[in-house]
Amino acid sequence: MTIRKQSHRAGIKQTMGMPNGEMDFEQLQITYQQHLRDFIEVEIELGLTFAEFARLERDSGNVEHFRQARFDAETAVSSVRRFLPRLSDPEAQAVAVERLEKLRQTVSAL
Repeated sequence: MTIRKQSHRAGIKQTMGMPNGEMDFEQLQITYQQHLRDFIEVEIELGLTFAEFARLERDSGNVEHFRQARFDAETAVSSVRRFLPRLSDPEAQAVAVERLEKLRQTVSAL
């Protein structure tokens, strides 16, 4: 392990809030859920961006770029569908489902 990796890991452990740098299981779950929510939100935003780009490319007649951007938007939909069931907060899941549906409809309209 390099010094940089050791230093990075030491910094992470110090920010976990426990004296010896370890997190209890509950705190790990909370952190995991926060990162999962963030990931799903970013993936949906990315999918919407790809869908908008696909629309622009389609309208300008660039078939190759349109196909790639649409594929990337469809990949975002698939990715969110794969990770969505792992969200344990029903409210966060409901919001993500609603936004995923918007993304799915946007991609379907392409």
